[in-house]
Amino acid sequence: MVKNKLKQFIETLDDLFDTAQQDSLALTKSEEDKTFLMKQRKKDYPGSVTGIDFKLFQPEEIKEQKELAK
Repeated sequence: MVKNKLKQFIETLDDLFDTAQQDSLALTKSEEDKTFLMKQRKKDYPGSVTGIDFKLFQPEEIKEQKELAK
């Protein structure tokens, strides 16, 4: 009986740390962001944020280099 309660408690911890708004899927316009959020809400966490976003990094790097050249 104690093991069952402990198991239930551990399973609820995953839901505890969902910090997104309740209606975030309805508010999000980007399909990529919606897919990412749905993956984050799955039990095994198949979606994650890691490394550098090169789509954003490269244009910012070019802009920074142009400003330094001035």
